[in-house]
Amino acid sequence: MTEEEFIANSSYDRHYDHKLDAYESYVVSELRKWPFLSAPQFHDRLKEHFPDPPSVTPKTVFNFVNRLRLIRNLPKESEKSLRPYEKQPETSYGRYAQCDFGKRWMRTPNGESCKVYFFAMSLSGSRYKFQHFSRTPFTTALAVYAHELAFKLFSGVPHKIVYDQDKLFLVKENLGDLVLTSGFRTLVREHGFNLVFCRKSAP
Repeated sequence: MTEEEFIANSSYDRHYDHKLDAYESYVVSELRKWPFLSAPQFHDRLKEHFPDPPSVTPKTVFNFVNRLRLIRNLPKESEKSLRPYEKQPETSYGRYAQCDFGKRWMRTPNGESCKVYFFAMSLSGSRYKFQHFSRTPFTTALAVYAHELAFKLFSGVPHKIVYDQDKLFLVKENLGDLVLTSGFRTLVREHGFNLVFCRKSAP
């Protein structure tokens, strides 16, 4: 058949159902109120607001949200104000600490570029900070060693430590239960501090 006949044929005009079509009205409503929301945030909201959402990958949610933005003319906008947050009650010294990792390209004394990896732990009460730097990416063993150095500098161990869900500490999330890596589990057991993990993809 010719191209015109093919396009006119019913087999050309196909419509596919999407796993998330049932949530279209909710997502569109949220996009109109909060046009700066990202696909990972929508993924979290679907889990929070609906009792049994379909099991889909983050990429599926990303494609679904982007398709709705396109067909409903709801372009993503930058957030006009800072994220809403509130000051937490002050805690006693040594009660809480927060850990995070980072990396940065830096210059050596002879002008060459090199990537530097770092581990940071900050005490919530005193804001006292510890940093450990490395020329190689952090492994679980190196992260455990950095913890030991931080505890030595602080002359003690915080009661609770807040983390992102990092693969150095977590093997997987199993139905809400966080499965720790072997080396990190040993560190926690030896020092007896409590863990607080932030929600994945929700800084």
